[in-house]
Amino acid sequence: MTRFLLTHLCVFLMIPASCSESDTKSIDTFAANGEVSEVASDDDLMFMSPVWSPGGSRIAFTSGQYRGIWIVNPDGSDLRQITGAESAGYQFQWAPDDKTITARIAHFDGPERYFAIVAYDIETGNKTYLMDFSKEPVDPPAKPAALPRDFGDRIALNATYSPDSTKIAFQLMGEGVFVMMADQQGSSPGEHQHPGPGEHRKTPYDDVLPEQEYRHLGPGEQPVWTPDSNHLIVSVSSDDGHYITASDLYTIRVKDGERTLLTGHTDLIALHPTVSPDGRRIAFSDDKSGSICVMSISRP
Repeated sequence: MTRFLLTHLCVFLMIPASCSESDTKSIDTFAANGEVSEVASDDDLMFMSPVWSPGGSRIAFTSGQYRGIWIVNPDGSDLRQITGAESAGYQFQWAPDDKTITARIAHFDGPERYFAIVAYDIETGNKTYLMDFSKEPVDPPAKPAALPRDFGDRIALNATYSPDSTKIAFQLMGEGVFVMMADQQGSSPGEHQHPGPGEHRKTPYDDVLPEQEYRHLGPGEQPVWTPDSNHLIVSVSSDDGHYITASDLYTIRVKDGERTLLTGHTDLIALHPTVSPDGRRIAFSDDKSGSICVMSISRP
């Protein structure tokens, strides 16, 4: 099975909270033939867009057209549907304690579409309306990073802050993946702390990524950061103009652009990567089978 290509053009991924330095400092080379495990599948559904919880205990994901949210343990156990609401799977957000998922859901009344914001308790199944249904435009909980420059007619998407808040990775449609320094005046979300006006946090990338400049890292889509903020994982896909026909996942070392092919030993159409909080595994969707898979990416 494959899905129509346009369903993948505007997927934004939320990045899990970073791990401590002791957890991530040894992850500098990556396994190119890690074991792949299928952790969620359904003969009648196409699962996609997994998001690893900040604590690493669960993976949440959605189905075609972002209908509903499911969760599963990384070993494939305890697969459960949290909601079947329309649009709930688009840019939903985990709570830091892994106990709640906040989502923007949709309701249609004839041609009119209404949005609400709902928090789902994944243990009890209870839901709390944080904002009732409204016809007014409502941002989803997991908004993309705010790019500190304008790209004119070029379409920038999938922008995401590095866990250390110093960089932004993003995609320019049809051009590939780019990285730039984050706005030192604090355009990042509230949980990311930036230096005050006139101050600067020295990083290893200052010489190659001057503030407000950006650098091309080659082909790729849907960039996500590893917890050490030194690497990206991207998908590189091909299509026939209508359907995605092939896709592999790569790591990119941001400092020099060095790549490692992760899924070349499989025949999967690997999309929508998300990284475990310890940086040693990824989850992704297989567009061929409609399943969610987990793969080890760290070398011993």
